[in-house]
Amino acid sequence: MELVEIIGLEANHAEKLKKEGINNVEDLIPLSSYDIKKLAKKTGISAKLIDTWQEHADLMRIENVTPEYANVLNLSGVNSVKQLARRSPKSLLDRIVKFNEEQPDLLSKVPTLKQVKDWISKAKADGNGGGDPTKTPKTPKKKTSTKGSKVRVWEQDPTVSIPALSYIHTSILDGPKDDDINIIGLKIAESDKNNDFLYDNVKNPEKFDAVHTFSVIRQVLTMYNRAILKQNENYSGFQWVWGKVPIKVYPYAAYGANAYYSRDEQALKFFYFNPNDDETKPLVYTCRSFDIVAHETGHAFLDALCPEFLISWHPETGGLHEAFGDLTSIFVLLSQLDMCDEIIAESKADLHNKTFFPVIGEEFGEAIFGKPTGLRNADNDLKMSDVSTEVHEISQVFTGAVYDILAYMFDNHLDLDRYDPAETLFRIGYHVALLIINALY
Repeated sequence: MELVEIIGLEANHAEKLKKEGINNVEDLIPLSSYDIKKLAKKTGISAKLIDTWQEHADLMRIENVTPEYANVLNLSGVNSVKQLARRSPKSLLDRIVKFNEEQPDLLSKVPTLKQVKDWISKAKADGNGGGDPTKTPKTPKKKTSTKGSKVRVWEQDPTVSIPALSYIHTSILDGPKDDDINIIGLKIAESDKNNDFLYDNVKNPEKFDAVHTFSVIRQVLTMYNRAILKQNENYSGFQWVWGKVPIKVYPYAAYGANAYYSRDEQALKFFYFNPNDDETKPLVYTCRSFDIVAHETGHAFLDALCPEFLISWHPETGGLHEAFGDLTSIFVLLSQLDMCDEIIAESKADLHNKTFFPVIGEEFGEAIFGKPTGLRNADNDLKMSDVSTEVHEISQVFTGAVYDILAYMFDNHLDLDRYDPAETLFRIGYHVALLIINALY
């Protein structure tokens, strides 16, 4: 079906879309929110408009739903086949009739109740809204599992935890590297005969650091990819803001008390330093901090979802970026059941008790500021009136608010007689992460 058949999609719009590979109505359907944002940026057409056209395209998959009918269904609040399946035929027809009375040119012919019932019946047959409503659904293929790789990582800072065994289910090449991540500047870490990367942090610290840094980044990407896939079955997979080229990761970037994400360099850089530049004190490697690696990866992921945030001059937007980094550290910790167990044990199932959990960057904060409580603490009661316009200060307000929501939901769902508290924390953590991603994606 031609693009211009969609109500409101003019010939000039169609030309711009075709230049980006959208040649017909069907090409609009699988676009994710991320794809739509990128398409809007390339074509100059508003994302909201493209999103509306996609909604029309989805509804037009239903047999006998013409462009006119798709438009009036959309105006009636039906944005997808999935939503159409949940509507009452009589109520929906009443809304269509009302719209047609208010705008007589909207429809050349008002549909009958039988037609509306038929649309809804076909929408229900479509199941989840992602198939072809005119065809019998296929039995899903059984998914084969991958062997994956065992790795060793710091699950917090070296000052807080010892290296722990972790599992990466995706394919890892020597380096380590994969389609999204490339470790740069260190000796190549090779897998053993079982495709595992089990380096000792004392005997082989450089290769251990390479594997640890890679693994934390991969855990963050996996966590957020799963969250997006849960809300969008047509999600085509993650890409960095610059495209499919892997991000360059420098665990030993240079000397200095710093770590950052750079869009221009397409890189994550982690530095190392002596506390107070005192060479008698051992070097602190920022790549060894689970929190810091997860935080910087959070910046990179958010930049891919919302590129406009990074170039905003508003301090609140910068604060949101920093908060997303800190929350990423929290969410990825909660995506690991063994860490949930440890958090429960340390806090005695009270997330407002003082533990390592809400503290961000313990070793870094101790080395730079002499703070035993790290760089920042998510469990805070700060308000906007309590902080300056510095982005890291503002971030604490956002982070503290989300942490309070997390703690409240956990406490509200805690049922020690029926459920293991670590399992409850794991589920609540994932749910709150979904809420944040849903707000951004």
